[in-house]
Amino acid sequence: MASIGASIVAGELQPNDDLDVAELQVRFGASRTAIREALRVLTAKGLMGARPRRGTFVAPRTRG
Repeated sequence: MASIGASIVAGELQPNDDLDVAELQVRFGASRTAIREALRVLTAKGLMGARPRRGTFVAPRTRG
């Protein structure tokens, strides 16, 4: 799961890119629960966001 965060930091995943939980399950061979927990951690670190009707996405970069 660390590779999701690394992809965001490296710029492989751009701000506002949508992420599909089902696709991530297949890519990493992990359960839905494990993927959701990883996304929750990345959201807490400010790398991702989640909104109703939008889904999970890469958070916009901020200067700071």
